[in-house]
This record gives sequence, C-alpha cells and structure tokens, in this order.
Amino acid sequence: MGLDVLENVHVPKTFPSTEYSAEVHALLSKLKLLVEPQGFEVYPFLIGWYNETVEEVFQLKYPEDTVAFLFISTPSMFEKAFVPFVLKHEMEELRDPIDQCMLNFFRNLVKEFAEQQVDMIHDFELHPNKRPKILAQTAAHVSGAAFLYRMQNLSLELRASPTPKRMMGLCLHPKYGGWFAIRGCIVLKDLHCPDLPRLDPIDILTAPVDQMKALELFNFHWRDSRFRDVVSVEERYSKDQQLYFNTPPGQRKHILADIRKKYSAQLGSP
Repeated sequence: MGLDVLENVHVPKTFPSTEYSAEVHALLSKLKLLVEPQGFEVYPFLIGWYNETVEEVFQLKYPEDTVAFLFISTPSMFEKAFVPFVLKHEMEELRDPIDQCMLNFFRNLVKEFAEQQVDMIHDFELHPNKRPKILAQTAAHVSGAAFLYRMQNLSLELRASPTPKRMMGLCLHPKYGGWFAIRGCIVLKDLHCPDLPRLDPIDILTAPVDQMKALELFNFHWRDSRFRDVVSVEERYSKDQQLYFNTPPGQRKHILADIRKKYSAQLGSP
C-alpha cells in the first residue's frame, strides 16, 4: 500500500497530561491496567459534553455530569485480544467474531465494577428504529481520543467543490491516524464529576484543504486505506488484520480458519 501523507499536519511528540479527581484517577488507572495489555485505550468524558454536541434524538439519557469512559482499539488489539478470543472458541460459535469479541471485552470490564451501576453502549448497537445508540465518532472527539473532521466545519468555498455535499466525518488519532477503531463506552451511572478536566482532541490536519483530502479518501476510496495514512503513524494493522478487515464479512470464514491455524501453531495450542 503506498502512503499519501499530507504536508500541513501537526503531530505532537508529547501529549497533554490532565489531573483528575482521586476517584476518577483511580478508576482510570484501573481501567488502563485492564485494557492496555489487550491493545485498547480509554478516555473519560462527561455525558453533557456529548449531549451538547449532538441533536436531541441522539442524546444520552443521563445527568449531564455523569462520567463515562470511551474505549478505542489500537492496531495491536487484533493479536492481543481478538486472536486469543478466536482460539478459545470453535468456528461454529463465531458468527460475528469481532462483535462477539467486543461484547466479551465489555462484559469482563463491567464485572470489575460489580458495586457500581454501569451501562454498556457498543458502537454497533442500534435502537429499534435503526438509529445508533451512540455517535461513536462524536464521543471520540469530546473525550479527546481522536479529532473528528467534518464537511460542515470546512469553508463554503471548499464545500462548493465538485465533491458530493454529503460526506461522513472522519476521526484521526494522533498516534495511529486511521489505524484504530472506536468500540463503545461504559457509563458509570452513579459517578458524577461536574469539574472533570476536559482533554481536547489533537488537531493533526491544520490545513482545511488537507482535511478535505482526508474526507474524500475516507468516503470514496476507503477500501485502499489511504485515509488511514494521511499522517505519519506509529503503528498500523498487521498484514493478517488488514486481510481480515479488507475481506467482506460473508467471506471471512476461511481467513479466520487460517488465522486459527497459524496462531494455534505459534502458541502450541491443539
């Protein structure tokens, strides 16, 4: 895959530190210890930050000062979490492997908070009317996990270009570019912190023309993954992971079988 790195980008070498309350700090430290070895990152945010950004129909029905934690999967999640999950299950049990893996991941997280009221919201969950339960990219932006680039934030001149008017937004991570995924969040219903410090997402595409280029790559050329590499990144998906995700879901069974065979041999599994 050839790189198409944009020129006017800002990728910080260090990332801002934030001081949280003792309770939030303890929870965040606990979550990091649980999820980082599996290839995930976690970011706290307030429900109010999310709700003030979305239309009323997408708002979450919790008090504004309720604390939630957003989870993203980094490139290493595939080998650290997904492959071990696959090896623990027979092929017949794996109907939608990634979603099943994420369901298992969140269920195990919630077990660690047995004394608290916790709701899980997955990125793939829908209401009965097919409306998403959470706008995952917006949650990533307000939590500081990744910067959300949207057509409506660009100048009228750029929006008047021959490009179709409606384009999906694109989140980019300061370390991984587009090589990551937003997996969902947990809401701690009885944890309220109106003074939670807010971590702003890092804007790594400072030139509007570069933002437009990234949006076009994502919306119209997403299969070649060039949008993921519009900035220099620290890590990408492995070849196995790229092959798996680039294969249509209905055709992944033989890819999954090959992955099981390869990693079973490496780990000495039967």
